Amino acid sequence: TQPAYNQLQTVGTQSFTGSAAITEHGLLSVITEGSGVLWDRHTFSAINVANGDSIQWTYTATINAET
Repeated sequence: TQPAYNQLQTVGTQSFTGSAAITEHGLLSVITEGSGVLWDRHTFSAINVANGDSIQWTYTATINAET
């Protein structure tokens, strides 16, 4: 679905080449590993992945108008 006029939405797909238990998702200002500004971080119960799996992450930020 399309975000509302006051929302910023980003979608990214992460592919895996081995097994892991994914327990957090972060939105960074750049794609380079180990650098950039962390805009948002979310932790959750483990999502187990194996070689060849992928996860599509969707992040939506709502920007409220100044009053």
